[in-house]
Amino acid sequence: MSRLGIVMFFATALLASASLTRLSSDATAQEKTLWQQLIGPWDLVSCTNKQNPICSNPSGSVVYTVSGRYMVMLTEKGRPIEVANFGTWSVDEATKTLSYRVESALVPKSFVVQYGEGSENKFPISSLTGDELKYSGATLGEIIWHRHGPAFVQPVSQTNVAQQKSLKEQLVGTWIMTSCDPKQPYCPNADGSLSYGPNGRYTWVILSRDRPKVSGTGPVDRAVVSAEQYKAMGQGTVAQFGTWSVNEADKTLTQHAESSFFGAGSGSDVKLNISFTGDELKTVFPSGSSFTWKKTPPPQQTLQ
Repeated sequence: MSRLGIVMFFATALLASASLTRLSSDATAQEKTLWQQLIGPWDLVSCTNKQNPICSNPSGSVVYTVSGRYMVMLTEKGRPIEVANFGTWSVDEATKTLSYRVESALVPKSFVVQYGEGSENKFPISSLTGDELKYSGATLGEIIWHRHGPAFVQPVSQTNVAQQKSLKEQLVGTWIMTSCDPKQPYCPNADGSLSYGPNGRYTWVILSRDRPKVSGTGPVDRAVVSAEQYKAMGQGTVAQFGTWSVNEADKTLTQHAESSFFGAGSGSDVKLNISFTGDELKTVFPSGSSFTWKKTPPPQQTLQ
């Protein structure tokens, strides 16, 4: 065989190999369920209901974990967080419908039926291709999200294994608050959820169960809420998202808030001391306020 023939042979072989690899990758993606594709953190790109201020300049984050829990926060860029809730999620593969069951929300159920505490909300998924997710919502119209980093992989719940892991590896996952500093106005009767992603992003929501109950149904009409009610809601709310990093040497966690319920917190850094006892995480703020968290149960489904 001539030199040119040899070169052509190998070039053809390489092209064929690349094509097979691409086809295999595409086939793998196509074989994944919607549930498997949804797992992970997503950033809000756009929404179509321009009558809602959030859609004029949107900012937001949502996380779907393998343990069946979600956290979502939405706002208009440059403003405090306006929508924050967490709970459990599921997806109907046949109808391509995403469902939220809201456990705790920034606005109680008595103030708003949709997205309020105890409500169940369904979102028809119009497309989920690669790193882009589109679905329809009653208040924001068509919503587009872009994947931010890899899926959450729940660490194995074994103390002897955890002792061999780095602090960063132990932190990754979703946590439910089990105790809250009673000196804080949003404690002691509160629900909380916290997620640390392997891509270095976090979401943190704490909501007091004692927030005022405002009458009314349907989407939020903030014009009817009094200044006193806003104050009480604000005192009972912690909501923020951003990026996180950990210092293994001094066992500290640094959170950089990109957006916060209190605008003054946006763009700020806070360093927390952390410690682990099995599946329990303790976080201590510079002020001395401490919180404990329990890692959510292992997944009922597999990413493979």
